[in-house]
Amino acid sequence: MLYITYKENTFRTAEEPGTGRKGEFMLEKMKELRKENKKGFTLIELIVVIAILAILMALAVPQYNGLRKKAAKQVADANARTAYTACEAIIASQTGTAELPSAADIVEMLTGTTGTTFAGGTVAVTGKDAASVGITWTPNPNPYDVTGKYPAD
Repeated sequence: MLYITYKENTFRTAEEPGTGRKGEFMLEKMKELRKENKKGFTLIELIVVIAILAILMALAVPQYNGLRKKAAKQVADANARTAYTACEAIIASQTGTAELPSAADIVEMLTGTTGTTFAGGTVAVTGKDAASVGITWTPNPNPYDVTGKYPAD
Protein backbone atom coordinates (compact mmCIF):
# COMPACT_ATOMS: atom_id res chain seq x y z
CA MET A 1 0.00 0.00 0.00
CA LEU A 2 1.30 3.48 -0.87
CA TYR A 3 1.13 6.22 1.77
CA ILE A 4 1.30 9.95 1.00
CA THR A 5 1.74 12.42 3.85
CA TYR A 6 0.68 16.05 3.53
CA LYS A 7 0.86 18.19 6.65
CA GLU A 8 -1.04 16.22 9.30
CA ASN A 9 -3.05 14.10 6.86
CA THR A 10 -2.01 10.71 5.57
CA PHE A 11 -3.67 9.42 2.42
CA ARG A 12 -3.78 5.87 1.20
CA THR A 13 -4.27 4.84 -2.35
CA ALA A 14 -5.86 1.58 -1.29
CA GLU A 15 -9.40 1.10 -0.08
CA GLU A 16 -10.44 3.32 2.82
CA PRO A 17 -11.82 1.20 5.65
CA GLY A 18 -15.58 0.93 5.62
CA THR A 19 -16.15 2.70 2.26
CA GLY A 20 -15.50 0.03 -0.30
CA ARG A 21 -13.91 2.63 -2.63
CA LYS A 22 -10.41 2.10 -3.90
CA GLY A 23 -8.24 5.18 -4.48
CA GLU A 24 -11.14 7.62 -4.41
CA PHE A 25 -10.45 8.77 -0.87
CA MET A 26 -7.09 10.27 -1.78
CA LEU A 27 -8.54 12.09 -4.79
CA GLU A 28 -11.32 13.59 -2.67
CA LYS A 29 -8.87 14.72 0.00
CA MET A 30 -6.62 16.33 -2.62
CA LYS A 31 -9.61 18.22 -4.04
CA GLU A 32 -10.48 19.46 -0.55
CA LEU A 33 -6.92 20.63 0.05
CA ARG A 34 -6.86 22.38 -3.29
CA LYS A 35 -10.04 24.26 -2.42
CA GLU A 36 -8.65 25.24 1.00
CA ASN A 37 -5.30 26.39 -0.36
CA LYS A 38 -6.66 28.24 -3.38
CA LYS A 39 -4.36 31.21 -4.00
CA GLY A 40 -4.01 33.69 -6.86
CA PHE A 41 -6.44 35.19 -9.32
CA THR A 42 -8.26 33.81 -12.29
CA LEU A 43 -7.58 35.09 -15.77
CA ILE A 44 -11.02 36.74 -15.90
CA GLU A 45 -10.34 38.65 -12.68
CA LEU A 46 -7.03 39.93 -14.05
CA ILE A 47 -8.61 41.01 -17.34
CA VAL A 48 -11.36 42.91 -15.50
CA VAL A 49 -8.80 44.74 -13.35
CA ILE A 50 -6.70 45.64 -16.41
CA ALA A 51 -9.81 46.92 -18.22
CA ILE A 52 -10.77 49.10 -15.25
CA LEU A 53 -7.24 50.51 -15.06
CA ALA A 54 -7.26 51.25 -18.80
CA ILE A 55 -10.53 53.17 -18.47
CA LEU A 56 -9.17 55.18 -15.55
CA MET A 57 -6.00 55.99 -17.48
CA ALA A 58 -8.03 57.09 -20.50
CA LEU A 59 -9.85 59.56 -18.27
CA ALA A 60 -6.88 60.72 -16.19
CA VAL A 61 -4.16 61.36 -18.79
CA PRO A 62 -5.96 64.20 -20.64
CA GLN A 63 -6.81 65.84 -17.32
CA TYR A 64 -3.18 65.58 -16.22
CA ASN A 65 -1.89 67.14 -19.44
CA GLY A 66 -4.42 69.97 -19.15
CA LEU A 67 -3.28 70.68 -15.60
CA ARG A 68 0.37 70.73 -16.67
CA LYS A 69 -0.38 73.25 -19.43
CA LYS A 70 -2.35 75.41 -17.02
CA ALA A 71 0.52 75.32 -14.52
CA ALA A 72 3.04 76.25 -17.24
CA LYS A 73 0.87 79.25 -18.20
CA GLN A 74 0.68 80.37 -14.57
CA VAL A 75 4.46 80.13 -14.23
CA ALA A 76 4.90 82.16 -17.41
CA ASP A 77 2.49 84.83 -16.18
CA ALA A 78 4.21 85.00 -12.78
CA ASN A 79 7.64 85.40 -14.39
CA ALA A 80 6.31 88.11 -16.70
CA ARG A 81 4.83 89.89 -13.67
CA THR A 82 8.20 89.69 -11.90
CA ALA A 83 9.99 91.12 -14.93
CA TYR A 84 7.36 93.86 -15.19
CA THR A 85 7.99 94.85 -11.58
CA ALA A 86 11.72 95.10 -12.33
CA CYS A 87 10.91 97.16 -15.43
CA GLU A 88 8.80 99.57 -13.35
CA ALA A 89 11.63 99.86 -10.82
CA ILE A 90 14.09 100.75 -13.59
CA ILE A 91 11.64 103.31 -15.04
CA ALA A 92 11.11 104.83 -11.58
CA SER A 93 14.85 105.09 -10.97
CA GLN A 94 15.41 106.91 -14.28
CA THR A 95 15.09 110.62 -13.80
CA GLY A 96 14.23 112.82 -16.72
CA THR A 97 14.10 110.06 -19.37
CA ALA A 98 11.07 108.35 -20.82
CA GLU A 99 13.13 105.60 -22.37
CA LEU A 100 12.01 102.01 -22.00
CA PRO A 101 14.52 99.67 -20.41
CA SER A 102 15.73 96.82 -22.57
CA ALA A 103 15.13 93.16 -21.75
CA ALA A 104 18.83 92.90 -20.93
CA ASP A 105 18.49 95.74 -18.37
CA ILE A 106 15.58 93.95 -16.71
CA VAL A 107 17.39 90.60 -16.57
CA GLU A 108 20.50 92.30 -15.20
CA MET A 109 18.43 93.89 -12.43
CA LEU A 110 16.74 90.57 -11.58
CA THR A 111 19.71 88.20 -11.79
CA GLY A 112 22.82 90.32 -12.00
CA THR A 113 23.77 88.65 -15.29
CA THR A 114 23.74 89.82 -18.88
CA GLY A 115 21.44 88.55 -21.60
CA THR A 116 17.70 88.22 -21.91
CA THR A 117 17.25 84.86 -20.18
CA PHE A 118 15.54 84.84 -16.80
CA ALA A 119 14.16 81.84 -14.87
CA GLY A 120 14.56 79.48 -17.82
CA GLY A 121 12.84 81.74 -20.34
CA THR A 122 13.32 84.76 -22.56
CA VAL A 123 12.17 88.25 -21.57
CA ALA A 124 10.93 90.76 -24.13
CA VAL A 125 9.79 94.35 -23.63
CA THR A 126 6.84 95.71 -25.61
CA GLY A 127 5.32 99.15 -25.76
CA LYS A 128 6.27 102.59 -27.00
CA ASP A 129 6.81 104.44 -23.74
CA ALA A 130 6.73 104.00 -19.97
CA ALA A 131 2.95 104.35 -19.90
CA SER A 132 2.37 101.49 -22.34
CA VAL A 133 5.15 99.11 -21.33
CA GLY A 134 4.46 95.39 -21.39
CA ILE A 135 6.54 92.31 -20.68
CA THR A 136 6.38 88.88 -22.28
CA TRP A 137 8.18 85.84 -20.92
CA THR A 138 8.53 82.69 -23.01
CA PRO A 139 9.95 79.47 -21.50
CA ASN A 140 12.84 77.67 -23.19
CA PRO A 141 11.94 74.99 -24.23
CA ASN A 142 8.26 75.68 -24.67
CA PRO A 143 6.47 72.29 -24.91
CA TYR A 144 3.03 73.75 -24.12
CA ASP A 145 3.36 76.80 -26.39
CA VAL A 146 2.66 79.31 -23.61
CA THR A 147 3.80 82.91 -23.20
CA GLY A 148 3.36 84.97 -20.09
CA LYS A 149 2.28 88.58 -20.60
CA TYR A 150 1.99 91.38 -18.11
CA PRO A 151 -0.14 93.36 -18.14
CA ALA A 152 -2.44 90.83 -19.74
CA ASP A 153 -4.15 91.70 -23.00
